Amino acid sequence: LAVLALALGLPFIVYVGGNAARQASIERAEAQQRSLSLAKLFAARVDDYVSDMLSALALIENGAVLDASGAVANDAFLQRIRNDLPRSVNNVGVWTLDGRNVGALDRTNVRSDLAIANRDYFNTAVRTGKVAIEGPLVSNGEPVAVFARPVRGASGNVVGVVTISTRLRELGWLLDLNGWAPRETVVSIVNAHGGSPARAAHPRPRPPPSHRLPPTATHATTCVHRRQRSSSPPE
Repeated sequence: LAVLALALGLPFIVYVGGNAARQASIERAEAQQRSLSLAKLFAARVDDYVSDMLSALALIENGAVLDASGAVANDAFLQRIRNDLPRSVNNVGVWTLDGRNVGALDRTNVRSDLAIANRDYFNTAVRTGKVAIEGPLVSNGEPVAVFARPVRGASGNVVGVVTISTRLRELGWLLDLNGWAPRETVVSIVNAHGGSPARAAHPRPRPPPSHRLPPTATHATTCVHRRQRSSSPPE
């Protein structure tokens, strides 16, 4: 009798198991597609933010004076455009070709003898003639990212560098869709070396004990394909 029951029940067990496996596979595929769509959306927002930083660097470059005697004029210029800079800007610096500071938005932590000639982002900007982005770094105990843009003279040669440092703890708004992202979604901005400059979680309230939910948590990772390397802390 037991053998007969097993023979009759085995096809049903196989059928149910097969359906469950197919359903689980479908749910995984849907979750992966949702994660990919979210990652693309967050990546677009981060790219827009980076573009704003690059536009601010271009503005600073056009108004900066790359001369040891231009520090006062540069400081005044940066104060005039303070309200035009993107939010979360930590500081702005103007640097000569040998790495000496000749202008800052906030002089509080910028010493008169400060030089950044040994910083990777500075050397990369001077060497390549292109914008360098580096982070996460630590400035005065706070994680920041640094954007560095070379400044070219009349002959086209690099004559200095302008930098913007941005506070990474204030980038949470980039990763917040005001409820549009599914709950239990975890979003991370990951640099080229696997570090996470910013991270946001959207927790789901704990359900009552009698209500069981399937594990449908989504993890979306936004990769910023720009040069971001760890280095000594910027000032």
